Amino acid sequence: MCFFSKYRALRQKRSAILFFIEAAVQRVNLLFYLVPNAYILTNTCLQQAPIVFWSGWVRWTCWNTVSLTTAAQYLFGCLSCCQGYGDVLLRIDCLDCLKGS
Repeated sequence: MCFFSKYRALRQKRSAILFFIEAAVQRVNLLFYLVPNAYILTNTCLQQAPIVFWSGWVRWTCWNTVSLTTAAQYLFGCLSCCQGYGDVLLRIDCLDCLKGS
């Protein structure tokens, strides 16, 4: 049973924003994966080039951002609306929130 069903639209909007942030970050991650590989393929013996180092740094930042968005979705998503199920809440409990029962 969901006690905060009037906030369903807010939760859906928040989930959509987090999804689009994650998709944009993954596109940046893909770009910074392909650029240094193409750079190394076109130039010989440049594995220690600054572009490789900085692309790796950007990729790690992208993975950290994806991890944070996943944690934010988990912490502030549908699980926050479900009450009364004890200390351990499962994702399947949120189906009751989505159904409105």
